[in-house]
Amino acid sequence: METFYAAVPYLFAILLVGTFGVLIVGVVTMGSSRVSPATRNKIMRLRVGVHAVAVVLMLILMALSYWQPGKIGRAHV
Repeated sequence: METFYAAVPYLFAILLVGTFGVLIVGVVTMGSSRVSPATRNKIMRLRVGVHAVAVVLMLILMALSYWQPGKIGRAHV
């Protein structure tokens, strides 16, 4: 479990960069006439998927902090 806690900041950084990268690609392709609307839609779906993974990771982290107080910054009760 300690490995998971050590990896969380790196996972968040990867998901942040991934979401931002897909968002930029999606915005650039929106203005391009070379990319089909179906491809643009797939790119935005990918962004939503990466964002959803980041939110689920945050929810897991919050749940673990509830069941194991003190591991993620909460004081021992």
